Amino acid sequence: MRIRFKGAGEHSAPITQGAGRLREDCDYPVLEVFAVADSENLFRVEAVSGETPGLYDSRLFEVTDGSIPSHWVASVGARGDITLGPAEWVKPGFWDAFFDGERWAVDLYQSEKNKPLR
Repeated sequence: MRIRFKGAGEHSAPITQGAGRLREDCDYPVLEVFAVADSENLFRVEAVSGETPGLYDSRLFEVTDGSIPSHWVASVGARGDITLGPAEWVKPGFWDAFFDGERWAVDLYQSEKNKPLR
């Protein structure tokens, strides 16, 4: 799955949070899709290759390739949030461990991120 950043436009600050790291009209591979129950839909992307990925509001993008990678799964959280992404990433605690710099999570992130997105 790939998306193109359309720019911040007239969107409010909560929608454009973090978008300053993205380049307008640039395509990005989607690493994960996260839909918050009764709220926004988010794409996880690396705004800068090799840097920590961020979550960005889907309203800032257009989909350029809607193919869902074959190794992705769907998960529904306790609050009704929906995640589409690599099976190992949707397990509880993965992202906390990754952002805490735990080696196993960082290695797993790199491994999954490098799999083909088709």
